[in-house]
Amino acid sequence: MQIIVDGRQAVWSPVSEFFGGGVYARPVKNRNIEVTVDGWMISNWIMPYDRSAQIIIKNYGEEPIKAEMKVSVEAYRWTGNTMYFHADWHEEAPLSAPKFKDWNYIDIKGKGKYVGDVLTIYSTPKNWWGEGDEKIYINGESFPSQLGTGLEDYYGFAWGLANYFNSPFISMPSRDARGKDNWSGYNTVSKMRLLDNIPFDTSLKVDLEAIIFEPGVSYSVTCFWYGMDSTITNIKPDTNAIIRKLPDFAGMTLQQPPGEIYPDPAQNNLLINRQKGSIRYVGNHLDLLGWRNKKEKKKLDGDRDNMLGTAGYFIFGKKMVGIAGLLDDSTDNLPAFISNLQPGHVINQNGTTYLAVPGRTEVLYQTGLIEVSGDTAEKGVLSFSIAKNPPASFRLGVMLDNAADFTKVGQYLWVTDSRNGNSGKVLLAKSNRFPDWYFFDIKGLKEGDRITVHGSTEKAGDVFTIGALTFDLNNYANSKGIRN
Repeated sequence: MQIIVDGRQAVWSPVSEFFGGGVYARPVKNRNIEVTVDGWMISNWIMPYDRSAQIIIKNYGEEPIKAEMKVSVEAYRWTGNTMYFHADWHEEAPLSAPKFKDWNYIDIKGKGKYVGDVLTIYSTPKNWWGEGDEKIYINGESFPSQLGTGLEDYYGFAWGLANYFNSPFISMPSRDARGKDNWSGYNTVSKMRLLDNIPFDTSLKVDLEAIIFEPGVSYSVTCFWYGMDSTITNIKPDTNAIIRKLPDFAGMTLQQPPGEIYPDPAQNNLLINRQKGSIRYVGNHLDLLGWRNKKEKKKLDGDRDNMLGTAGYFIFGKKMVGIAGLLDDSTDNLPAFISNLQPGHVINQNGTTYLAVPGRTEVLYQTGLIEVSGDTAEKGVLSFSIAKNPPASFRLGVMLDNAADFTKVGQYLWVTDSRNGNSGKVLLAKSNRFPDWYFFDIKGLKEGDRITVHGSTEKAGDVFTIGALTFDLNNYANSKGIRN
């Protein structure tokens, strides 16, 4: 995004970096910038101009992009003290740094005010990347007026070391890894200096003491500032950085975007075709599922998204953190035709997964999880019995909750019954940002039959986790799992 005011370039930044969403434009909100869950990116910065302003969106990629823009303009009294708004972006990928290096955010010459920044870090190692201190030099001073104690303090979450948070002044969209022991992948933090902007008369230099314990860390920063007409900066547009192909999350293979449905899993190499009997694997969904409530289901019957089910969650562990009616059909109770559910160990505190509610990023849904070792998962992660009056068929959904870092998803998932029915082993997608759902159609069961969900991991001692089940009562299995 490029903004030119009164003939001078004021903004040059990747769109999602400017709005604080990081590489993936993930939902986030503070007072001045916001990315919504439905794709809107909102800026509340005041951008004065005297004669003209031009906003340019340029696509440097190979894929076509559709965009819609809304701009608000109002009268503004221009005076000799009016300053122009600026946003300047640059990166170093990877850092050509020894263990300690002062990495420059920006160096400004002239008069102005510094009002905030957005920093995105990409890290191949899991080590914490924020040990370095910020150093802010005002008006040419030799020792910084502000010498901090680490990025966790500069960006305000200190020892909280959060995965995701919003506030008026400091925010962090959901990061790739999870937990305090893994900071690999993409991490984005922002600081809006709305109450503590830094005025300067002749110059301002902002440095970050980059302390990198292992190679493979990249920094990119967007700095926000206001300046007089004669004020200049050392940051220049870097087209080579913009067209650089970005790596995916460390250690992960690039996958289909979250929400992609595979109605024919065999064509997507997700199924080893050894299924037999009454259990059939019918696809997965790499996303949080917002189940249709009964009214919506009737209205949208036949919608392709609806093919995966309407029953809602049966959650292991803690269920609610202000769900605000998203999952109208969710329940703590098993359906009448299911009995004697026997899960492994349920974790309620450490390693829980937080899912943002679509349309309301401040509301989170917290799951618990069943956690077993890989060798135990082979024998059965959980099992349940068929009670009286079972339906002719039902759809079982299994959500893999990957606990602390979302990287130990296991290798395979499969379902068996006590009549030797077997879905065949399903190769698990390497999703690193969302719990994944896998769906099985089950038919022809009778009272007393027992269903077991199995899993496998790369190493026997690795963790295999499940966070929720669904039991959809619609007669999908008789139609081969495909909605007409």
